[in-house]
Amino acid sequence: MTKEIDLYQLIYESNLESRLEQILIGLIKDSPSPQIEEAIRKFLLFVQHASENFWVTFHDA
Repeated sequence: MTKEIDLYQLIYESNLESRLEQILIGLIKDSPSPQIEEAIRKFLLFVQHASENFWVTFHDA
């Protein structure tokens, strides 16, 4: 259960669009499999890196 809560926390902290948050949470609830959770974790990590890279580029401009 802790792993699932952590995933919800990651979704919340990613500051995604509301609809995208709903879709990801729906995937977790409807298909609670390790493969789905891992794919969502990888996606959130990609979003985090892309966001960080954007702000670094923005401040360097």
